[in-house]
Amino acid sequence: MKKLNLKKSFALICLSILGTKAQAIPLEKVRHCTTSTVLLPCLGKTQHEYRHWENNGVRHEVQKRTYIMRYNTPSANDTEHLVFIASGQRSLDGSSYQNFITGNTQNFDNQFSRTDNHVQTFSFSSSALPELIRNSGEYSPSNSFIASAWDSRFNWESQAYNKHRVVNAYYDWLKTKFKSSRLKSIYLAGHSRGGALVTRLAQRFKSEFPDIPLVLHLFDPVGNHVQQELVTDRFQRVKNPTTSEWQYWSYRADFNSLFPNKKNLRVLNQVGGKAFMPEWVDDSKKGIRSLADATPGTNSSANDGAWYFEGQSSQFSLFDAGTGTNWYTQNWYHASHTEFASRDWATNVAFNHLMSSDVRTMIADYTNSRPPIPSCDGYVSRHDDNGATIRLTGSNFGGDNEIRDWRWQFNNGTTQNGTKNPTVQIDYWRFSGYRLEATLQVTSHSGKTASTTCSITLPSIKNPPR
Repeated sequence: MKKLNLKKSFALICLSILGTKAQAIPLEKVRHCTTSTVLLPCLGKTQHEYRHWENNGVRHEVQKRTYIMRYNTPSANDTEHLVFIASGQRSLDGSSYQNFITGNTQNFDNQFSRTDNHVQTFSFSSSALPELIRNSGEYSPSNSFIASAWDSRFNWESQAYNKHRVVNAYYDWLKTKFKSSRLKSIYLAGHSRGGALVTRLAQRFKSEFPDIPLVLHLFDPVGNHVQQELVTDRFQRVKNPTTSEWQYWSYRADFNSLFPNKKNLRVLNQVGGKAFMPEWVDDSKKGIRSLADATPGTNSSANDGAWYFEGQSSQFSLFDAGTGTNWYTQNWYHASHTEFASRDWATNVAFNHLMSSDVRTMIADYTNSRPPIPSCDGYVSRHDDNGATIRLTGSNFGGDNEIRDWRWQFNNGTTQNGTKNPTVQIDYWRFSGYRLEATLQVTSHSGKTASTTCSITLPSIKNPPR
């Protein structure tokens, strides 16, 4: 038997640990240098796809270090599900490691040159969250826009107004990927600083599109408590109940206040609270920790000038009487900050929650509650001196997409009712004029109705009926 090559053996071991690789997909820099030699300044331009970063005044240096991968890219008219996932801040949490939340590979940015490369192709673990979603059967490439930021550049130390510009850029970009009348769900997920980014995006989406189901998954999310970013009070802290080690605590965030509208909202926050930088660095940054809510009614105590919430359980939920649902779930883990991304257990918990009957029912109920959005179109399929045949086809772009009845009424008083087929065929000789007006009324399986009108200019014939 031949000896196995050492490099091949190591590769096989890594593959077995990280899972099989998915198909290769391009990773793009929002802005890239166009200078051909290192002797000249690094000039650059923003890719048209990501023009929203330039339009919102995001600094060019931030754009050049923002990396985004688009896994599925259906047209806005076809998009029924919007998925966006954000990685943590690489300069703080060392997220150049294999990341199962976004799928980014180790030290991915080393494959981009300083001057010319703005797109590189990568394969990643099939255990990564984007691949789990793509292969779930619930998010088809034809109707689901899926993207992740391998480096979102939503950095902790950035000034608040610069962060606001970055949030605006992501929000404006994502809004171009769907039509609200067609959209069935929004899924946002993020680790560390990426968790802060998607939380702010979720607030924007719930404000502008309050009824559309939104699922928010957070993996040890980190806000900037100095700037009061998402934090209730910079001196309120929540202890991790799964360990007695004092290093495990998080800043308190009041999610009830962050999301006043809880209709069709589900939030899962997986949190550990351990500092992820050396203690002296952490102190110089005034404590960079994750965000967690506190169980209502827990005991509190003063400690080192800060107010701690203690005695809570390792898992708790927030119930909303208005919607009658447990809309927020928080899971505590005795885990380091990087473990939430570098191991696949946290992504598996998130994926199982996304596929749970609670989330799927929420999306299905919203879909079924919407009225249909019909449209119709037609053309002349046959034409001679004595007449013509016209074919009309109806479509539905809303509701449950399952139509029970397609009913047609034409401008000569004739109708075709109760047909199960959205396509009808009519003869030209039935019409005395030269313009066909057709009104289409549709009824969905849930009993919702809607109508629309389309018209066709008919060709002249030599022998019209008398």
